[in-house]
Amino acid sequence: MTDEPPDSEEKCESSLENTITIEVRDIDIKPYTKPHNTSNLNDTKYVEDLLSAEDFSIKRCCYHQYPLHNFEIIVDKVNSLKIDVKDKKLVLFRLQRIFTKVSCLQKIYKYSYFYSRVFIVVASILAPTLTSINTDEKKAMYIYLWWIIWNLQICISLLTSVSTFFKWDRNYFLYSEFKDKIEEEIWHFLQCTHEYGTDSSLNESRLTNTENLPTFLQKIEEMYTNLCLKDAEIKLSNLQFNKAEHKRGGTQSSTTSPT
Repeated sequence: MTDEPPDSEEKCESSLENTITIEVRDIDIKPYTKPHNTSNLNDTKYVEDLLSAEDFSIKRCCYHQYPLHNFEIIVDKVNSLKIDVKDKKLVLFRLQRIFTKVSCLQKIYKYSYFYSRVFIVVASILAPTLTSINTDEKKAMYIYLWWIIWNLQICISLLTSVSTFFKWDRNYFLYSEFKDKIEEEIWHFLQCTHEYGTDSSLNESRLTNTENLPTFLQKIEEMYTNLCLKDAEIKLSNLQFNKAEHKRGGTQSSTTSPT
């Protein structure tokens, strides 16, 4: 049995050590460093897929293109919030639907109330004036003035009845009040004022708006719910008034009928 010479064993050990040291030196080991600003890493998922104001434009003949004035500023402010893109769309679409409905109905009641009142006032002055000067039956204009006066009186009665039935005055003041309240609440939230304001600097306004978002949405929904309830009360009051008038007319006809 033959043993290997000691020189060969030493050479093998030295070559093995050299390979190990070479392999270890080739590995670039870097120490772990914690990122200094973690907010930028978290903000990347909120910056993606920014929304534009054109996504929420209203393409109808009787509506403005955007529900609110300076709607681009509102969209930019919502884009800066630290929420998901779906939540941003939910907030903007909800604000669009609520404010569009309120502003549209406010405009309808405004024109109905304003023009009907103006016509009633003007016609109420013209009708007796024309009656006082239309005394000569032999004149050719007598018959024309008579029909004009008659039409004015009919229109006054019709507009007064319709305005009383639909409560144009109450609805106009109601929707005007809530339109101003909702718009004021939106800008208070975006500017971090009133109950949304804090002692933080302007650089932290984005974080402040994100924290106040649930409170803001709850207040908007409460305002809209109160508006719907008051609108329903006005309609129910009309229905109850009509039922009372119908019962009163029925009792009068029964008392006057022959037995």
